[in-house]
Amino acid sequence: MIQSTTYRLIPFLFVLAACLSTVLTGCRKVPKFSETPNIQFKDINKKTFYNADQSPVGDSLFADSVIIGIHFEDGDGDLGFPDDQRSEDNVDYFVDVYRKTNGIYNLATFDLPFNGHLPLLAPVGTPGPIEGDVFYAMIFNYSDDQAADDTLKFAVKLKDRKGNYSNTVESDPVIIRKTP
Repeated sequence: MIQSTTYRLIPFLFVLAACLSTVLTGCRKVPKFSETPNIQFKDINKKTFYNADQSPVGDSLFADSVIIGIHFEDGDGDLGFPDDQRSEDNVDYFVDVYRKTNGIYNLATFDLPFNGHLPLLAPVGTPGPIEGDVFYAMIFNYSDDQAADDTLKFAVKLKDRKGNYSNTVESDPVIIRKTP
């Protein structure tokens, strides 16, 4: 008789668990985002790398890595390209760099652009709202003739697979090649 009670209890627990999960997940509302991506600036971080091999004293500045974090929302989830569709023609992460000179930020030019590619943020062919955070790293290498304590800000925007551009967000300033 104990065995029969145990067997009857197990199906009851499964039914109870199924009902509870339906009630709990049924209360969650699906967010309604625009099909045009929307982004907000989250944070900016910098890590300095040193190259001991190039300095007689062992601590010469080599590069700064600047990492920008943004929060995104997209109503149809079409952010990012699959690996086989990435090229210079379908860049989807755009960065403009502004350098502070005499208290004013001006668009800076570099040998190579800092634009790039988002990861594929949701499977292709499964539309639906997505949101999350993306962190994008850029490397700034240094030469001896480059100015120290260079203050930069970044303007970022995204493009989805349909060609819709997000709003543009601006980062907080960051100092690269900072002197000790």
